[in-house]
Amino acid sequence: MMVSTPLAVSGMALAIAFPALAEPAMPAITVAPQIETYDIAGATADELRQQMNTLGPVDKTEKKHFHALTTWRVSWHFRWERGAAYGCRITGVDTGLRAKIVMPHLLPSVVLPVDVRTSWNAYLEKLMLHEKGHVAIGEAARADAERSIRTLPAAATCEDLERAANEAGNAAIRKANGDDIAYDRDTRHGATQGAKW
Repeated sequence: MMVSTPLAVSGMALAIAFPALAEPAMPAITVAPQIETYDIAGATADELRQQMNTLGPVDKTEKKHFHALTTWRVSWHFRWERGAAYGCRITGVDTGLRAKIVMPHLLPSVVLPVDVRTSWNAYLEKLMLHEKGHVAIGEAARADAERSIRTLPAAATCEDLERAANEAGNAAIRKANGDDIAYDRDTRHGATQGAKW
């Protein structure tokens, strides 16, 4: 499941563009997704499903609970230089990705029948597989934003270049938002990947 701000998708991905700055930037840092959990309990598969349907993270776009949710945020920072011969051109781009996955966590005190426990473990594995697909879409957006900004032609003014760079980054985010929607649609929110409970 995935969502995006400022553009709505099905889950939760945050996409933020930073304005151009003329001073040096921190290097880009792309990290493994942060994992958060919410506690559930139950003695049967139906009880666990009900708990996830009630306590799972809320997709702000669809305004409903899901069993798991991924959010990501792409940021960029670029540098430029002015020259009489070319106007203003990009001299460097740094990008970053932050991603968070919220997953269900079965309380340690819960005792499940062996078959339910086996199914539960398999479900968690497939659910995480699906959510990591959303993280991969965020990483693709980061790489696309960096490439698009880095390859911009020089502009007449640095203000024009800044606008073009931020639009290039935002275009990468818009594409990724569409990719997230298509991913959830094509996988039926992970069901075709085995994330069925």
